[in-house]
Amino acid sequence: MTRLQLNSSASVLNLHDRIVVHSDVGTFVLEGRDADALLSDVMPLLDGSRSAEEIIHDLPAYRAEDLRGVLESLTRCGLLETSDTDERWRSRDRFFQTHSHNASLARESLRGAYVLISGLEPWGAVAATELAEAGIGGLHLVDERPVCPSDLLGARIWRPRDLGRGRARSLAARLARRAPWTRFTTSRRLPASITHVVGALADDDLRAARGLAAWAHAARLPSVFGTLRGQQAIIGPVFRPAATAAACWNCCRLRLLANLEHPQDIQALHQRLLAGDAAPAGWSALPPAAGLTGHLLSLEVLKLVTGCAPGQADGQVLVFDTLTQEATRHTAIKLPWCEVCGGASKAVIGRGPRPLSSASTAGALREALAGWVDARTGIISRLVAVPPQAGGPWRAEALTSGYADGRYVPAYASGGSGKGTTEVEAMVGAAAEAIERYSASQYRRSNFRRASLKTLGDDALDPRGLCLYEAHQYEQPEFHYAAFDPDREYDWMQARWLHTGEPTWVPALLALLGLETRPEELFGQVTSSGLA
Repeated sequence: MTRLQLNSSASVLNLHDRIVVHSDVGTFVLEGRDADALLSDVMPLLDGSRSAEEIIHDLPAYRAEDLRGVLESLTRCGLLETSDTDERWRSRDRFFQTHSHNASLARESLRGAYVLISGLEPWGAVAATELAEAGIGGLHLVDERPVCPSDLLGARIWRPRDLGRGRARSLAARLARRAPWTRFTTSRRLPASITHVVGALADDDLRAARGLAAWAHAARLPSVFGTLRGQQAIIGPVFRPAATAAACWNCCRLRLLANLEHPQDIQALHQRLLAGDAAPAGWSALPPAAGLTGHLLSLEVLKLVTGCAPGQADGQVLVFDTLTQEATRHTAIKLPWCEVCGGASKAVIGRGPRPLSSASTAGALREALAGWVDARTGIISRLVAVPPQAGGPWRAEALTSGYADGRYVPAYASGGSGKGTTEVEAMVGAAAEAIERYSASQYRRSNFRRASLKTLGDDALDPRGLCLYEAHQYEQPEFHYAAFDPDREYDWMQARWLHTGEPTWVPALLALLGLETRPEELFGQVTSSGLA
């Protein structure tokens, strides 16, 4: 039988015409002439000795419906709690009671969770400690590297005698004494009953992070990553298997890389780290920054496991500057091709709503274009509008990021422009043109077919039927283009006829922007007009 008692932090204030009951998690106001009498009779019974039905039975002067309504309202506000709750979990359960849709389900989800944490950098150790203290059912810790002096500085769970010992086993032994309710495992073989995956690796430990993200995706397990980059805590992305359109860890990594200065140089370093040719450099920050990163990560894991509060959106990254305390959220768009999640080319993405049609302000438009327009993760890194002059139209300019794979900068897809009678119209035009050009600049040569038109026959579009140059132009000295030769091999890509949907091969040169090709294969001018 569940017995009720008043929250120990609750206080009652009689304001003559109403009664106010307040605590650290909620406030309840009861108005009316009988409010004072009702609460005066109910309060003494909320001492943990009676259930709701017993309280109703002991107050026959009041209607049962009125009493139930008061008790339910007090419970929703976090002012009532059960007396049989373990004192250790009282503040946690009080939070579940007031913030989750189903407090008992949140508690059960927490007890039933078996979380894999890969990487016990200081923020990983802090996150593991917080999850254990919160009552998580099980933790599988993965990190065979020895505890080093900087670990002691960033995570106070370590002790000097842990130096040189393996991180995972040492932390498991310490936490087992502090949280006997949690099961700790450290074996190399991953248990089949893992429910969630957490990456708490060093920012440049890309090889391990990519492997973890790929394993979680293949196992269809929800995952969340967190790391410390300089003085910035990076939390995310959160990835749920059901969210097939969301960007994974690798998609977010490359979107972030594309918006850095000198992305080619950073990409070269990433390739070395991913290949294992360079060792991670570790972290360099003030110790509280590492601890704060771990706390933020553990909160995101708790929200993911219990559903007690809205967490980060799928494919979203939180950037928290531990010095300025400025927090920003950045959404990443799934890559066309991704070695971890397969990319958008293999995802099942349904047609969603059309938010641009309802965006009436520049702010609403930017919100609708989240992920597409973002200084850190966006395909468009900058979108600005210029007010009209002398009765002219609004103008807008969009600047695109570098290619997400970092191999080259998109010279042909550097941006877009737009005009309109309103600020929003101009911005939509600029963003659309930028995305059009950017999309046409993305390609994989592995998807091309190298062949001659004579070999392809009727399965290909003959470019000689298009608007190319005249024969006498091709014959001019130093002319930049060469006449199309049906016997010469060119790069072709798959396309479909709009009116029939039938597949056909088209010259990659005319379907893409910025395609690197030999001079003798350049038979026509490349333009973005009509690509969308």
